[in-house]
Amino acid sequence: MIEPDRIVTGLSQGRVVDTDLGVEPTREDVREEVLRFKRRGLCGRRIAEQYLVPYFIANSDYGDREIELLDDVLAEEYRNLNLCVDERSSECSRFRGGCKEYRSGSTE
Repeated sequence: MIEPDRIVTGLSQGRVVDTDLGVEPTREDVREEVLRFKRRGLCGRRIAEQYLVPYFIANSDYGDREIELLDDVLAEEYRNLNLCVDERSSECSRFRGGCKEYRSGSTE
């Protein structure tokens, strides 16, 4: 039988989120984590798929509420930027972890 913990560990290997959002994270708690990854140049899609959603799934305290908060925060934070949020755009570099046009340190 397949063990869910082994699947999540395998999928998120090397992408462990070094944080503790508590039992019921607020919108601002989630925003702080998104901004931490955004400063590293990651697009919203990569933040969700490779870091925070696996973190939420692996922790039994989290569910739809936290994923919906994440969706809302990503939409707000990437609203005026030319960086993908839901799907990989043609400008996205899979190997660099973000979009080609991203300038490190720039938020606009």
